[in-house]
Amino acid sequence: MFKSTKCPSSNSAVPKALHLATAVARCNALGTALLLDGHFVLLNTAGEFVLLGAEVFKTLNLSAVLLIEADPKVVANRVQSRDGLRRDTEWLATFMRAERAQAEAVCSELSVPIRILVSVSYTHLTLPTSDLV
Repeated sequence: MFKSTKCPSSNSAVPKALHLATAVARCNALGTALLLDGHFVLLNTAGEFVLLGAEVFKTLNLSAVLLIEADPKVVANRVQSRDGLRRDTEWLATFMRAERAQAEAVCSELSVPIRILVSVSYTHLTLPTSDLV
């Protein structure tokens, strides 16, 4: 749901994105379609939201974005099970609103279509990617 980073700002995320973009370009050149798990908002060491700008995603040459959301209570349970962290559902709801707003802003700036799925089921994930976006 959310990633913690030692980065004080979004600028330090750019070099990592360039390495990812190079790997993605190699796969695309081979005709391989990829579904990347990424985030539009990270947390810095102070626990503050770091919004990743369009420049981070531009080099990936995205064809679409699929934003997957769930109820904050469900997310809180998953985070606790996965990471042992207890997150307040209001905090998670705020984080999710920031994630959605940043995803929509980035997609708008890059003219990339976005589809938002809420409470995704296994059936959603077995659809061809053309049906998802």
